[in-house]
Amino acid sequence: MHLSSKGLHPTDETEEAYQMPEKQQKPEKPTQGQTLSLRISDALFARLERAKQLMSSKKGDSVSTSEVAKQLLESAREDRFEVADLMAKPTETLLEIRRKGEAQHILSRAEWILLSHFVQKGLEAYAERTPNPVSNESLIAVLDAFLAVNELRTERASLRDPYYMSNLPSECRPAKAKGADDSERATSETVRRTVAETRKRLSDPAVKGDTFLAGRNLLILLE
Repeated sequence: MHLSSKGLHPTDETEEAYQMPEKQQKPEKPTQGQTLSLRISDALFARLERAKQLMSSKKGDSVSTSEVAKQLLESAREDRFEVADLMAKPTETLLEIRRKGEAQHILSRAEWILLSHFVQKGLEAYAERTPNPVSNESLIAVLDAFLAVNELRTERASLRDPYYMSNLPSECRPAKAKGADDSERATSETVRRTVAETRKRLSDPAVKGDTFLAGRNLLILLE
């Protein structure tokens, strides 16, 4: 800074020395999902409730209506809404599915999903007081349906394979490899072999069918 007749004048050095500190920038906030609030019709709400029932049965745990709506919007699959519509009249739908099956007509994906949903419910509704417990033949039919759909897979392994294995009898699963967990051992091939072994045991009249969760496997695979 120097002094002249016109007063004090800053030099380059004093300008640098007395420069105002820069304002610190606030850290950017992490990106958050958007919240959507909307009013829907009673008919659409009923569809969501039916979809929630289907999703809860698959997970074995309750889910919220908002979570169902979120998944439906993210997946944007029309057949999911179609399944919810079919569930509005379950008896009529099942009769129609039966007629189509007897006539050798092709079922839609939504019809297969709905059918597997009720198959799962029927298998897991078993109780000691049930007058007609699930027969071995019925369990074998469910396993055969799973195998038929599973054969259409193109990938060797799926993230769902450990889940499929967990729903099959432990005595039918292959022996554990030393130091390997279920996710490392479960492949399409080990699932197929476990289902085949389960089917073989159920073919023996002396073996009493267990209430394992094979119906869930079929439902998840079709989804």
